[in-house]
Amino acid sequence: IPSFPSVLHDQSIPAVDCDLDESKGSLNDELTTLSVDEQLPTTSSNEQPSISVQEDAHSQSPQNLSSAATISQQAISSTNKKSACFFCDHVEKKVGKRRIYVTFPQSEVIVKNIQSIAQKSNDSKLLARLESTQTVAYHSICLSSYQISLKRKCEEQPEPKHWHKNRQFHQLAFNAISEIIKAEIIENNRVMYLSVLLSQYKSLLLEFAEGQISAEDLEEYRAEKLENKIVKTFGDRVTVESSMGTPKRKIIYQYNMDTSRLAGEIAKLESSKKNRCRDVAYELRNSITSQESTKLPDNLTPEDVIRGECNIPEQLFNFVCDLVQGPDTRRKNSDDDLVKIKSVCSDLIYMVSKGRIKPSKHLTLGLSMKSVTS
Repeated sequence: IPSFPSVLHDQSIPAVDCDLDESKGSLNDELTTLSVDEQLPTTSSNEQPSISVQEDAHSQSPQNLSSAATISQQAISSTNKKSACFFCDHVEKKVGKRRIYVTFPQSEVIVKNIQSIAQKSNDSKLLARLESTQTVAYHSICLSSYQISLKRKCEEQPEPKHWHKNRQFHQLAFNAISEIIKAEIIENNRVMYLSVLLSQYKSLLLEFAEGQISAEDLEEYRAEKLENKIVKTFGDRVTVESSMGTPKRKIIYQYNMDTSRLAGEIAKLESSKKNRCRDVAYELRNSITSQESTKLPDNLTPEDVIRGECNIPEQLFNFVCDLVQGPDTRRKNSDDDLVKIKSVCSDLIYMVSKGRIKPSKHLTLGLSMKSVTS
Protein backbone atom coordinates (compact mmCIF):
# COMPACT_ATOMS: atom_id res chain seq x y z
CA ILE A 1 0.00 0.00 0.00
CA PRO A 2 1.63 3.26 -0.97
CA SER A 3 1.83 5.85 1.68
CA PHE A 4 1.30 9.54 1.15
CA PRO A 5 3.77 12.01 2.36
CA SER A 6 3.10 13.66 5.62
CA VAL A 7 3.07 17.03 4.02
CA LEU A 8 0.15 16.10 1.83
CA HIS A 9 -1.65 14.53 4.78
CA ASP A 10 -1.33 17.70 6.76
CA GLN A 11 -2.61 19.82 3.92
CA SER A 12 -5.71 17.66 3.32
CA ILE A 13 -7.17 18.29 6.75
CA PRO A 14 -7.80 22.01 6.28
CA ALA A 15 -9.48 21.26 2.99
CA VAL A 16 -11.86 18.89 4.74
CA ASP A 17 -12.46 21.43 7.42
CA CYS A 18 -13.25 24.03 4.81
CA ASP A 19 -15.64 21.71 3.12
CA LEU A 20 -17.37 21.05 6.41
CA ASP A 21 -17.58 24.73 7.14
CA GLU A 22 -19.07 25.38 3.71
CA SER A 23 -21.54 22.55 4.14
CA LYS A 24 -22.58 23.96 7.51
CA GLY A 25 -23.06 27.36 5.91
CA SER A 26 -25.21 25.90 3.16
CA LEU A 27 -27.28 24.04 5.71
CA ASN A 28 -27.79 27.21 7.66
CA ASP A 29 -28.86 28.95 4.48
CA GLU A 30 -31.32 26.17 3.74
CA LEU A 31 -32.71 26.41 7.24
CA THR A 32 -33.08 30.14 6.82
CA THR A 33 -34.80 29.67 3.50
CA LEU A 34 -37.11 27.09 4.96
CA SER A 35 -38.02 29.37 7.80
CA VAL A 36 -38.96 32.09 5.34
CA ASP A 37 -41.05 29.69 3.25
CA GLU A 38 -42.75 28.41 6.37
CA GLN A 39 -43.73 31.96 7.26
CA LEU A 40 -45.51 32.51 3.89
CA PRO A 41 -48.49 30.30 4.64
CA THR A 42 -49.01 32.02 7.93
CA THR A 43 -48.82 35.39 6.29
CA SER A 44 -51.26 34.39 3.50
CA SER A 45 -53.58 32.91 6.04
CA ASN A 46 -53.48 36.15 7.94
CA GLU A 47 -54.21 38.26 4.82
CA GLN A 48 -57.04 36.05 3.48
CA PRO A 49 -59.79 37.47 5.77
CA SER A 50 -59.16 40.99 4.53
CA ILE A 51 -59.49 39.85 0.90
CA SER A 52 -62.71 37.99 1.66
CA VAL A 53 -64.10 41.07 3.36
CA GLN A 54 -63.39 43.13 0.26
CA GLU A 55 -64.97 40.47 -1.95
CA ASP A 56 -68.08 40.50 0.26
CA ALA A 57 -68.24 44.25 -0.05
CA HIS A 58 -68.00 44.04 -3.84
CA SER A 59 -70.58 41.23 -4.01
CA GLN A 60 -73.00 43.21 -1.89
CA SER A 61 -72.69 46.45 -3.93
CA PRO A 62 -74.74 45.24 -7.03
CA GLN A 63 -77.46 44.04 -4.70
CA ASN A 64 -77.52 47.42 -3.04
CA LEU A 65 -77.66 49.16 -6.45
CA SER A 66 -80.48 46.93 -7.70
CA SER A 67 -82.46 47.49 -4.54
CA ALA A 68 -81.92 51.22 -4.88
CA ALA A 69 -83.07 51.13 -8.51
CA THR A 70 -86.14 49.15 -7.53
CA ILE A 71 -86.96 51.67 -4.84
CA SER A 72 -86.54 54.55 -7.30
CA GLN A 73 -88.73 52.80 -9.88
CA GLN A 74 -91.37 52.21 -7.26
CA ALA A 75 -91.19 55.87 -6.35
CA ILE A 76 -91.57 56.89 -10.00
CA SER A 77 -94.44 54.46 -10.45
CA SER A 78 -96.17 55.78 -7.38
CA THR A 79 -95.70 59.32 -8.72
CA ASN A 80 -97.04 58.38 -12.16
CA LYS A 81 -100.07 56.71 -10.66
CA LYS A 82 -101.22 60.06 -9.36
CA SER A 83 -101.90 61.42 -12.91
CA ALA A 84 -103.89 59.92 -15.76
CA CYS A 85 -102.99 59.98 -19.43
CA PHE A 86 -104.26 63.01 -21.36
CA PHE A 87 -105.33 60.84 -24.28
CA CYS A 88 -106.84 57.66 -22.79
CA ASP A 89 -107.66 58.84 -19.22
CA HIS A 90 -105.91 55.81 -17.71
CA VAL A 91 -102.95 55.72 -15.35
CA GLU A 92 -101.50 52.43 -16.57
CA LYS A 93 -101.85 50.74 -19.92
CA LYS A 94 -101.24 47.12 -20.83
CA VAL A 95 -99.15 46.69 -23.97
CA GLY A 96 -98.58 43.05 -24.77
CA LYS A 97 -97.44 41.33 -21.59
CA ARG A 98 -96.13 44.42 -19.86
CA ARG A 99 -97.71 47.39 -18.19
CA ILE A 100 -96.62 50.94 -18.88
CA TYR A 101 -97.29 54.02 -16.80
CA VAL A 102 -97.65 57.63 -17.74
CA THR A 103 -94.60 59.78 -18.32
CA PHE A 104 -94.07 63.48 -17.90
CA PRO A 105 -92.52 65.78 -20.52
CA GLN A 106 -88.93 66.78 -19.88
CA SER A 107 -89.27 70.14 -21.65
CA GLU A 108 -91.84 72.68 -22.73
CA VAL A 109 -91.36 71.70 -26.37
CA ILE A 110 -93.31 68.49 -25.87
CA VAL A 111 -96.14 70.36 -24.17
CA LYS A 112 -96.31 72.85 -27.04
CA ASN A 113 -96.27 69.98 -29.50
CA ILE A 114 -99.25 68.36 -27.78
CA GLN A 115 -101.04 71.71 -27.76
CA SER A 116 -100.46 72.20 -31.50
CA ILE A 117 -101.74 68.69 -32.18
CA ALA A 118 -104.91 69.43 -30.23
CA GLN A 119 -105.41 72.70 -32.12
CA LYS A 120 -104.96 71.03 -35.51
CA SER A 121 -107.45 68.31 -34.66
CA ASN A 122 -109.90 70.80 -33.05
CA ASP A 123 -109.92 68.71 -29.89
CA SER A 124 -111.59 71.12 -27.48
CA LYS A 125 -111.55 68.59 -24.65
CA LEU A 126 -107.79 68.17 -24.81
CA LEU A 127 -107.23 71.93 -25.09
CA ALA A 128 -109.39 72.54 -22.02
CA ARG A 129 -107.44 69.99 -20.02
CA LEU A 130 -104.14 71.54 -21.08
CA GLU A 131 -105.31 74.93 -19.84
CA SER A 132 -106.79 73.68 -16.57
CA THR A 133 -103.97 71.41 -15.38
CA GLN A 134 -100.36 72.21 -14.55
CA THR A 135 -98.84 68.76 -15.09
CA VAL A 136 -99.07 66.92 -18.39
CA ALA A 137 -98.99 63.13 -18.25
CA TYR A 138 -99.25 60.77 -21.19
CA HIS A 139 -98.37 57.31 -22.44
CA SER A 140 -95.81 57.41 -25.22
CA ILE A 141 -97.86 54.94 -27.25
CA CYS A 142 -100.99 57.09 -26.84
CA LEU A 143 -99.14 60.18 -28.05
CA SER A 144 -97.81 58.30 -31.09
CA SER A 145 -101.27 56.95 -31.95
CA TYR A 146 -102.78 60.44 -31.65
CA GLN A 147 -100.12 61.88 -33.97
CA ILE A 148 -100.64 59.13 -36.54
CA SER A 149 -104.42 59.60 -36.56
CA LEU A 150 -104.01 63.36 -37.02
CA LYS A 151 -101.56 62.81 -39.88
CA ARG A 152 -104.04 60.55 -41.64
CA LYS A 153 -106.80 63.12 -41.26
CA CYS A 154 -104.64 65.95 -42.56
CA GLU A 155 -103.41 64.03 -45.59
CA GLU A 156 -105.19 65.17 -48.72
CA GLN A 157 -107.03 62.46 -50.56
CA PRO A 158 -105.49 62.03 -54.01
CA GLU A 159 -107.79 62.65 -56.90
CA PRO A 160 -109.02 59.45 -58.51
CA LYS A 161 -107.36 58.56 -61.77
CA HIS A 162 -109.16 58.38 -65.08
CA TRP A 163 -109.74 54.64 -64.96
CA HIS A 164 -110.92 54.89 -61.36
CA LYS A 165 -113.43 57.59 -62.26
CA ASN A 166 -114.73 55.50 -65.15
CA ARG A 167 -115.08 52.56 -62.81
CA GLN A 168 -117.20 54.63 -60.45
CA PHE A 169 -119.41 55.81 -63.33
CA HIS A 170 -119.87 52.23 -64.55
CA GLN A 171 -120.84 51.14 -61.05
CA LEU A 172 -123.45 53.90 -60.76
CA ALA A 173 -124.87 53.08 -64.18
CA PHE A 174 -125.09 49.37 -63.42
CA ASN A 175 -126.81 50.05 -60.09
CA ALA A 176 -129.48 52.00 -61.99
CA ILE A 177 -129.83 49.17 -64.54
CA SER A 178 -130.18 46.68 -61.70
CA GLU A 179 -133.10 48.68 -60.31
CA ILE A 180 -134.76 48.61 -63.74
CA ILE A 181 -134.32 44.83 -63.95
CA LYS A 182 -135.79 44.35 -60.48
CA ALA A 183 -138.80 46.57 -61.19
CA GLU A 184 -139.62 45.57 -64.77
CA ILE A 185 -138.45 41.97 -65.13
CA ILE A 186 -138.61 40.43 -61.65
CA GLU A 187 -141.52 42.30 -60.05
CA ASN A 188 -143.69 43.03 -63.13
CA ASN A 189 -142.70 39.79 -64.89
CA ARG A 190 -141.90 41.44 -68.22
CA VAL A 191 -139.46 40.72 -71.03
CA MET A 192 -136.78 43.17 -72.17
CA TYR A 193 -134.25 43.19 -74.95
CA LEU A 194 -130.61 43.14 -73.90
CA SER A 195 -129.90 45.78 -76.54
CA VAL A 196 -132.43 48.10 -74.89
CA LEU A 197 -130.73 47.68 -71.52
CA LEU A 198 -127.40 48.35 -73.21
CA SER A 199 -128.72 51.58 -74.70
CA GLN A 200 -130.04 52.68 -71.31
CA TYR A 201 -126.73 51.70 -69.71
CA LYS A 202 -124.76 53.91 -72.08
CA SER A 203 -127.16 56.78 -71.56
CA LEU A 204 -126.78 56.44 -67.81
CA LEU A 205 -123.00 56.48 -68.17
CA LEU A 206 -123.16 59.73 -70.11
CA GLU A 207 -125.55 61.12 -67.52
CA PHE A 208 -123.37 60.29 -64.51
CA ALA A 209 -120.09 61.25 -66.19
CA GLU A 210 -121.32 64.81 -66.91
CA GLY A 211 -119.09 65.33 -69.92
CA GLN A 212 -116.11 63.29 -68.69
CA ILE A 213 -117.12 60.42 -70.98
CA SER A 214 -118.17 60.94 -74.59
CA ALA A 215 -120.43 58.80 -76.74
CA GLU A 216 -117.41 57.82 -78.87
CA ASP A 217 -115.77 56.27 -75.80
CA LEU A 218 -118.70 53.87 -75.41
CA GLU A 219 -118.85 52.62 -78.99
CA GLU A 220 -116.62 49.65 -78.18
CA TYR A 221 -118.64 48.64 -75.13
CA ARG A 222 -120.40 45.42 -76.13
CA ALA A 223 -123.58 43.79 -74.90
CA GLU A 224 -121.62 40.72 -73.75
CA LYS A 225 -119.98 42.75 -70.97
CA LEU A 226 -123.33 43.91 -69.66
CA GLU A 227 -124.71 40.37 -69.94
CA ASN A 228 -121.87 38.99 -67.81
CA LYS A 229 -122.53 41.61 -65.15
CA ILE A 230 -126.25 40.81 -65.09
CA VAL A 231 -125.69 37.05 -64.83
CA LYS A 232 -123.09 37.51 -62.11
CA THR A 233 -125.37 39.80 -60.08
CA PHE A 234 -128.76 38.12 -60.46
CA GLY A 235 -127.70 34.53 -61.04
CA ASP A 236 -130.62 32.12 -61.53
CA ARG A 237 -133.31 34.75 -60.94
CA VAL A 238 -133.21 35.85 -64.58
CA THR A 239 -132.60 34.10 -67.90
CA VAL A 240 -130.69 35.58 -70.84
CA GLU A 241 -131.18 33.85 -74.19
CA SER A 242 -131.84 34.53 -77.86
CA SER A 243 -135.45 35.06 -78.95
CA MET A 244 -137.20 32.84 -81.50
CA GLY A 245 -138.21 35.74 -83.73
CA THR A 246 -136.44 37.24 -86.72
CA PRO A 247 -133.95 38.74 -86.31
CA LYS A 248 -132.83 36.87 -83.24
CA ARG A 249 -132.17 39.23 -80.38
CA LYS A 250 -131.24 38.39 -76.83
CA ILE A 251 -134.00 38.80 -74.30
CA ILE A 252 -134.05 38.86 -70.49
CA TYR A 253 -136.93 37.49 -68.47
CA GLN A 254 -137.70 35.91 -65.12
CA TYR A 255 -136.56 32.30 -64.82
CA ASN A 256 -139.98 30.84 -63.87
CA MET A 257 -142.09 32.62 -66.51
CA ASP A 258 -144.71 30.48 -68.28
CA THR A 259 -144.09 29.63 -71.91
CA SER A 260 -147.42 31.09 -73.08
CA ARG A 261 -146.81 34.35 -71.24
CA LEU A 262 -143.26 34.50 -72.59
CA ALA A 263 -144.50 34.18 -76.17
CA GLY A 264 -147.08 36.93 -75.63
CA GLU A 265 -144.54 39.29 -74.08
CA ILE A 266 -142.11 38.74 -76.96
CA ALA A 267 -144.83 39.48 -79.53
CA LYS A 268 -145.85 42.62 -77.68
CA LEU A 269 -142.22 43.67 -77.42
CA GLU A 270 -141.59 43.33 -81.16
CA SER A 271 -144.70 45.30 -82.12
CA SER A 272 -144.03 48.17 -79.70
CA LYS A 273 -142.36 51.34 -80.98
CA LYS A 274 -141.86 52.88 -77.60
CA ASN A 275 -138.19 51.96 -77.55
CA ARG A 276 -137.48 53.92 -80.71
CA CYS A 277 -138.87 57.13 -79.21
CA ARG A 278 -136.88 56.53 -76.06
CA ASP A 279 -133.67 56.05 -78.02
CA VAL A 280 -134.29 59.33 -79.85
CA ALA A 281 -134.94 61.13 -76.58
CA TYR A 282 -131.75 59.75 -75.03
CA GLU A 283 -129.72 60.78 -78.06
CA LEU A 284 -131.04 64.33 -77.89
CA ARG A 285 -130.42 64.44 -74.18
CA ASN A 286 -126.85 63.36 -74.76
CA SER A 287 -126.36 66.16 -77.27
CA ILE A 288 -127.33 68.64 -74.53
CA THR A 289 -125.32 67.20 -71.66
CA SER A 290 -122.16 66.64 -73.71
CA GLN A 291 -121.75 70.22 -74.90
CA GLU A 292 -119.35 72.57 -73.12
CA SER A 293 -120.65 75.75 -71.54
CA THR A 294 -118.86 79.10 -71.85
CA LYS A 295 -118.07 80.81 -68.56
CA LEU A 296 -119.31 84.37 -68.44
CA PRO A 297 -116.77 87.14 -67.72
CA ASP A 298 -116.94 89.22 -64.55
CA ASN A 299 -117.74 92.40 -66.49
CA LEU A 300 -120.76 91.46 -68.59
CA THR A 301 -121.49 93.17 -71.86
CA PRO A 302 -124.68 93.03 -73.96
CA GLU A 303 -122.86 90.79 -76.45
CA ASP A 304 -122.08 88.28 -73.68
CA VAL A 305 -125.73 88.15 -72.65
CA ILE A 306 -126.88 87.66 -76.26
CA ARG A 307 -124.44 84.79 -76.80
CA GLY A 308 -125.33 83.12 -73.51
CA GLU A 309 -123.39 80.26 -71.97
CA CYS A 310 -123.99 77.83 -74.82
CA ASN A 311 -125.17 77.33 -78.36
CA ILE A 312 -128.19 75.26 -79.31
CA PRO A 313 -127.04 71.77 -80.43
CA GLU A 314 -127.73 71.07 -84.09
CA GLN A 315 -129.46 67.75 -83.40
CA LEU A 316 -131.84 69.35 -80.93
CA PHE A 317 -132.59 72.27 -83.24
CA ASN A 318 -133.33 70.00 -86.22
CA PHE A 319 -135.54 67.73 -84.14
CA VAL A 320 -137.65 70.63 -82.83
CA CYS A 321 -137.84 72.10 -86.35
CA ASP A 322 -139.14 68.80 -87.72
CA LEU A 323 -141.51 68.49 -84.77
CA VAL A 324 -142.93 72.02 -85.09
CA GLN A 325 -142.84 72.60 -88.84
CA GLY A 326 -143.47 69.06 -90.02
CA PRO A 327 -142.84 67.98 -93.61
CA ASP A 328 -144.31 71.19 -95.07
CA THR A 329 -141.37 73.00 -96.65
CA ARG A 330 -143.31 76.30 -96.78
CA ARG A 331 -142.82 76.73 -93.03
CA LYS A 332 -139.08 76.25 -93.15
CA ASN A 333 -138.40 79.95 -93.68
CA SER A 334 -140.92 81.25 -91.15
CA ASP A 335 -139.33 83.78 -88.80
CA ASP A 336 -142.14 83.36 -86.31
CA ASP A 337 -141.48 79.62 -86.08
CA LEU A 338 -137.75 80.22 -85.77
CA VAL A 339 -138.17 82.40 -82.68
CA LYS A 340 -140.43 79.82 -81.03
CA ILE A 341 -138.11 76.94 -81.92
CA LYS A 342 -135.12 78.70 -80.35
CA SER A 343 -137.19 79.47 -77.27
CA VAL A 344 -138.23 75.81 -76.89
CA CYS A 345 -134.63 74.63 -77.41
CA SER A 346 -133.40 77.07 -74.76
CA ASP A 347 -135.99 75.82 -72.28
CA LEU A 348 -135.01 72.20 -72.96
CA ILE A 349 -131.33 72.98 -72.40
CA TYR A 350 -132.09 74.78 -69.15
CA MET A 351 -134.32 71.95 -67.86
CA VAL A 352 -132.05 69.06 -68.88
CA SER A 353 -128.97 70.71 -67.33
CA LYS A 354 -130.97 71.61 -64.19
CA GLY A 355 -130.04 75.26 -64.54
CA ARG A 356 -126.30 74.68 -64.78
CA ILE A 357 -126.26 75.89 -68.39
CA LYS A 358 -128.03 79.19 -69.04
CA PRO A 359 -128.87 80.07 -72.64
CA SER A 360 -129.32 83.66 -73.79
CA LYS A 361 -133.07 83.58 -73.11
CA HIS A 362 -132.67 82.79 -69.41
CA LEU A 363 -129.87 85.31 -68.90
CA THR A 364 -132.04 88.02 -70.43
CA LEU A 365 -135.01 87.03 -68.28
CA GLY A 366 -132.86 87.10 -65.14
CA LEU A 367 -131.51 90.58 -65.89
CA SER A 368 -135.00 91.83 -66.75
CA MET A 369 -136.46 90.57 -63.48
CA LYS A 370 -133.60 92.14 -61.55
CA SER A 371 -134.14 95.53 -63.21
CA VAL A 372 -137.88 95.38 -62.49
CA THR A 373 -137.52 94.50 -58.81
CA SER A 374 -134.64 96.89 -58.08
